Amino acid sequence: MGTWLTEAELATRYGAARLLALADRDGDGHADPGVIEAAIGEAESRARSRLLVRYQPADLPAAPEAASAALKRVVAQLAFAFLHELHDVKGQDVYDASDAALAELSDLARGQASLVLASEPPRDVSRSSVLTTKTGEDARFTLAAMEDW
Repeated sequence: MGTWLTEAELATRYGAARLLALADRDGDGHADPGVIEAAIGEAESRARSRLLVRYQPADLPAAPEAASAALKRVVAQLAFAFLHELHDVKGQDVYDASDAALAELSDLARGQASLVLASEPPRDVSRSSVLTTKTGEDARFTLAAMEDW
């Protein structure tokens, strides 16, 4: 069983029939043992590696009941993508789920989003979230200044 997401929660999000089709690797009509759990484990590992940039291991939930809906959503999206790894053809929804999950994990690691935990670590404000390479001199509207824009 996953630390943050259960098979039942993944089935609720994506549908039991769809998960069965993805987890039935030998075509016998039954989900192969461990396939869904492996995808959840891989998804949780990916999420944990991104979250440990900002959170201490003890700050992260220790059971599915303690995990926020935001964390469950991210892990479910990644697990859904990992279940499709062996399939040659993937729908756009698979790519969208993976991209959305990774973007949200980046936001969480930077402090742009919250896991809604009891004790959130402080947001890193040591550098601006908008970085530029242009200066005030570059902003003048002259032909020379506008050439490289």
